[in-house]
Amino acid sequence: MLKLLKEHFRKADGTLRERYKTMTTATAAQSDAIWLHAANYNVAPLNTKLADRVAELKRGLQSGIPAYPDMNRDNFFDVELPNGWAYIHIRDDKHTVYLVAYSQI
Repeated sequence: MLKLLKEHFRKADGTLRERYKTMTTATAAQSDAIWLHAANYNVAPLNTKLADRVAELKRGLQSGIPAYPDMNRDNFFDVELPNGWAYIHIRDDKHTVYLVAYSQI
């Protein structure tokens, strides 16, 4: 869990006391969501075990889906699909979306 939104309050004697509100990591990441629409892109799994998830991802990309950028890697995203979450990499120069990982809800 992330500790966010540190707030200071004054005690009766005038000194400050601290209070933390906690948010789950997923809640914090959702604030950075973008709308991803890549209708004309190919979708390829990086692992043959992910091949059965390609159709779900492709349908989502054709209609548009919420995506959460990976702040540590350019062009990597977590995307929310009807049956789970996918971690993808987008190569604009190749018009390809690579399915890196998938997690069922």
